[in-house]
Formats: sequence, C-alpha cells, structure tokens
Amino acid sequence: MPKTKAIKKQEKTTVPQQIEKLRRVLGGLGTDIEEKKGALIALAHLGVKEANEVIADFIFNLNDILVKDLRSWAEIALDEGEFMASVPKNAAEEERMLKESVYQDYLERFAELSGKIEDAEEDIGQRKYEYEVVKRLKKKAKTPDEKEHWDLEEMAHHDILVWEENRKARWEEELETVSSILAEIEAELEDIVN
Repeated sequence: MPKTKAIKKQEKTTVPQQIEKLRRVLGGLGTDIEEKKGALIALAHLGVKEANEVIADFIFNLNDILVKDLRSWAEIALDEGEFMASVPKNAAEEERMLKESVYQDYLERFAELSGKIEDAEEDIGQRKYEYEVVKRLKKKAKTPDEKEHWDLEEMAHHDILVWEENRKARWEEELETVSSILAEIEAELEDIVN
C-alpha cells in the first residue's frame, strides 16, 4: 500500500478569535520582542478597527524605555492597520466606501451653506438698517445737491440689499438640493448596513 501523508486539517478562526490570540501574544510576559512584532504586523494586516484598537492600547500601555524599538514597530503597525482598514476588501465594500465619501462631501457642503446663510441673514439685517438710515437722511436733505447725493446712496444701498437677498436665496435653494441628496444617500447607506 502506498504511504499517505496525514493532512493536518487547519482550523478556520474568526477575526475576533485571531485578534484575541494576538492580544495574548502582545500581553504575554514571556513573549519575546520578535513575536510581539509579528503579532503587531498580523493585527495591522487584519485591517479592522478592533485590531487597530488592540495596537493603540498596546502603545498606550507600553511604558518600558527598553522597548523603544517595539513602540516604533507598534506605531508603524497602527498606521498600516488604519490604512488597511480604509482599503475596500471587495466590490460591495468599495461601493459603500465611495457612497460614504460622497455623503461626507455633501455633509461638508451642507455645513458650509448653512454657515453662509446664517452670515447672510446677519448681513441682510445690517443692509436693511443702513438702507433705512439712508432713506431718512434723504428726506432730511435741504439742497438739490444733498438730495441728489442721497438719491444715489439710496439706489446703491438698495442694490446691495437686493444682491445680498438674492445671494442668500441661491444658497437656500442649493441647501435644499444638498439636503435632498443627503437624504437619498443616507437611505441607501442605511439599506446597505441593514
């Protein structure tokens, strides 16, 4: 009979199990530095937030000055782990990350427009007051030259006020559009998560 090699059946471990095993390696008092470096790299390559948290905790608790080299390794592993976590692992994740990126861009635009509208409201209040003051001064004009001066000032202040109001209206219209897009993306992202 031919000799057969025994095939060692490898156990499949889940990511949480792998993280726990590597956490024990990092926390082991008898574990040498090279094993800890290997555990740090393995955690980084898992590319998940939980693994990065283990590395960050390890760095935080690493106080021994003799392991400065290990701290550097841990910091590099954390950087790499954060990068790996940001890289999509399949087409569905890539699509989700793209949608999240677009969503974030629109959130920033929403905040920017909201701030502009708030500032415009204050500016419009000031322009209205200035316009009213100019109209009162025009009524007080005694000479034709003064009246002509205040006529021009009134037209200029009116134009500035109208321009400010129109600009605010454009921003409000754009904010409505951005809000609708955000709501649509949010609903789609919620469907992906659930």
